[in-house]
Amino acid sequence: MGLPHQIYKGMKGYNGVAILSRHELQSVDGTPDWCTRSDCRHVAASIATPAGPILLHDFYVPAGGDIPDPEENEKFAHKLAFVDEATSWFTSTPARPQAFWLAISTSRRWNTMSGATNSS
Repeated sequence: MGLPHQIYKGMKGYNGVAILSRHELQSVDGTPDWCTRSDCRHVAASIATPAGPILLHDFYVPAGGDIPDPEENEKFAHKLAFVDEATSWFTSTPARPQAFWLAISTSRRWNTMSGATNSS
C-alpha cells in the first residue's frame, strides 16, 4: 500500500479511525474521550515538515440513526453531543503555529475541510 506509518484507535467489531502516511507520524496525546464513551472515534497525529508540523485529526462522527430527534432517538442525541463537544474543544484549544487538516467520517462518507467527499 506504500503507507508504512500508521496511527490508529479501534474497537473490535465496533468503531475505528486511522491515519496512514508515507511520512513518519507522531501520535498526539491529550485528545478528549468524547461523551465519556471511550469508543475510539478520534485519533490525532503530527507530521514534521520543513515549514513546521502538520496536525492531522481523523474523526468518526456518530451516524445518529434514522430519527433526527434527540428526545426520541438516543443515537441522534449522542451525535449532537459529540459534535457539540468537538466544537467546544476545538474552540477552546489554543491555536498552534501549524497547518491543520481535518477528516471527518460519518457512516460510509468522509469529508475534509477542503470539501472532498467520497460516497462509496
